[in-house]
Amino acid sequence: PYTRRLMACVPRIGVPDQELDAIAGLPPSVNRLPVGCYFAERCQRALSVCRQAPIPLLDFGPGRSARCIRVSES
Repeated sequence: PYTRRLMACVPRIGVPDQELDAIAGLPPSVNRLPVGCYFAERCQRALSVCRQAPIPLLDFGPGRSARCIRVSES
C-alpha cells in the first residue's frame, strides 16, 4: 500500500492536469528505524500490529516480495 502511494506522487509525462497524491510526514531516519514497519507512521492502512514487531519478508513469486502484512489485500 505504501509503495502504491509513493507511485501516485510521481507525475506522468503527457498528463498535464494530473492530481498528485502527497504523503504526510517524513520517512524515518536510517539510524533510528522503528521496531515494526518503517513506514507505518506514513501509511494510511497501517494497523497496530505494524508497529509492534519486525515485519517478515513475504514471497509472492519469482522476483516479487514485500515486507507488508497487508500487501495481499491491495
